[in-house]
Amino acid sequence: MTTFDPQEALKELRERAYDMPDGDAKIELLEQAVRLADTVGDLETAFDVRDDLVNAASVWGRPEIELVAFSWCLAQFDADPERFAYWEHSLMWSYKRVLMSMMGFPEISLPRIEAAFADFRSRLERSNQPLGTYYEYRLRLALHRSDTLEAEAAHKEFRHFNRASDLDCRACQLQSEVNYQGFLGDDAATLQAAAPLLVRYAPTCNRVPNATHAKLLLPLLRLGKIKDAAKHHRDYPKLMKDEGSVAFIAQHLEFLGYLGDLTAALNLLEKHLPWAYRTRDLNGRYVFLRATLPLFARLRSSGENTLKLRLDCDFSYFQKNGEYGLDTLENQIRTDLLEVAAKFDARNGNNSFSSRIEPDRELLERPAQLLPEEKPKAKKPSNSLKG
Repeated sequence: MTTFDPQEALKELRERAYDMPDGDAKIELLEQAVRLADTVGDLETAFDVRDDLVNAASVWGRPEIELVAFSWCLAQFDADPERFAYWEHSLMWSYKRVLMSMMGFPEISLPRIEAAFADFRSRLERSNQPLGTYYEYRLRLALHRSDTLEAEAAHKEFRHFNRASDLDCRACQLQSEVNYQGFLGDDAATLQAAAPLLVRYAPTCNRVPNATHAKLLLPLLRLGKIKDAAKHHRDYPKLMKDEGSVAFIAQHLEFLGYLGDLTAALNLLEKHLPWAYRTRDLNGRYVFLRATLPLFARLRSSGENTLKLRLDCDFSYFQKNGEYGLDTLENQIRTDLLEVAAKFDARNGNNSFSSRIEPDRELLERPAQLLPEEKPKAKKPSNSLKG
């Protein structure tokens, strides 16, 4: 009879998780490994596995798991810094992403978020790290709250510390500049800021340049550069199986809705609307639900009253026959959207989420058109000689 060896089982779980692509299955294996490590009392391994879990949950858009695992690691580190010194850099790298994840939970109060920022800054100062990362994420908080003055101040400090810390991801830094110019509404400056991320050998990370391609769709559409926008939309297939990218996918949906390519937009809606309702990141849900409204407006203008959609059966408003009345579906989504917006506005102390719901009428008044077809790549000439 084989004796159960918890250490061997723990090793096997971790190896299996390591070889798996990001996703729910990987997260589940890591959670099993965490429970087993806790059971056997192996504190270092429990820390190391949770460190992996924080990263996996962050990448896959599971902030509720990320925050719990990270809080445990932070508490252990503070209780015995020498014992867990090996993980200090990884912990601080994760901390900045945790700050972003906290913003996506309106039930986490603004004072609590500010306390986390203050703690993050204090840790940077104690380890003699420059504050560039701190100001980059203060900029992201200001953009989340649509606080123009705070964004301007944070952006100034962020630029001062540019590329000054090994906690900074260069691709994310550049993307933060793209996001800031987009927030200011300067389409030309947004395109200019994105240029370093679109050249050969540009810096990349888990979210960049996917975030960049998504962010440029509406600026290019507003500028009438439809062919250029279509090139960036071709990045969408890279996101199709990534539930952590629901906010980026939303920008592709919004673009298609404004453009008026109804078939392409409905295909995207069908695939990803259930994701928007599954995610615990309410900021991602807000962005996606808002992105449906231009499509609904275009559908109504085209005379559509009923949609035939193959949605997941766990979708909140699932219909067995696959038929959804346009007015009914839009009203349901709009109600949910307003509810999420109200939660963020209450937390953030303004009305920025509610005020950004309605579609851009000028874009909707433009003639509807289809995505330009991608030209087939020319075949390379044969090098063989014909005799």
